[in-house]
Amino acid sequence: MQTPFHTSPRLASTRASWLRSCSASRNRRIARHLESRHPPESTPYNPCMDAAAATPDESTIFQARKFRVARKSIKTADGEPRETHLIRHPGAVVILPLLPDDDIVMIRNFRQTLDRELWELPAGTLDQPGEPPEHAAMRELEEEAGYRAGGLRRLCEMHPSPGVMDERILAYVATDLTKTAQQLEPAEQIEVEIVTADRAMRMAMDGTITDAKTLVTLFRWHEERRND
Repeated sequence: MQTPFHTSPRLASTRASWLRSCSASRNRRIARHLESRHPPESTPYNPCMDAAAATPDESTIFQARKFRVARKSIKTADGEPRETHLIRHPGAVVILPLLPDDDIVMIRNFRQTLDRELWELPAGTLDQPGEPPEHAAMRELEEEAGYRAGGLRRLCEMHPSPGVMDERILAYVATDLTKTAQQLEPAEQIEVEIVTADRAMRMAMDGTITDAKTLVTLFRWHEERRND
């Protein structure tokens, strides 16, 4: 739900800053879509507003576009009060796209955070209002890898870093694939690679693949495949 607010120069500047930040990622499309649908007197959708809303014992100290940092009051095992900091995240999806003969559609994704390219499976944040995770999985698959899936099944879920954040990632296996085209943003640098299942597992075992969500998804799928 969009929350109305009174127009002011400061709020108009905040909105403009948010829209500028969207241009650095795939959310540029979302920013343009929101700008066309919502007049300046409406607050831009922020996925973090839907996830883990602040409670009396928790306050937001930093609000980003895809996550928020919160300060939370807790009690230790001996009952002593203490403050801790955590990241609230709307969640994400990761997709294992499966071709005939168990070939896998993977991507080589340049990550600015690490300043290098990583082998990954297509994935993305649940950053569109009210979008079911299955729809997000289909969308991210086509945007990042250029494939449309005729079948999609849920494989598992994971919490990649529960010590600092509440992000939950849902993993899916996509089948009955049809080649379309990638829909990358200018800032994205993603190359698609088709690899055999055996090669993917070798890369997972020898350290070539270091992305955690990709490793969990591959190992979980491989274990199911062995038991079939």
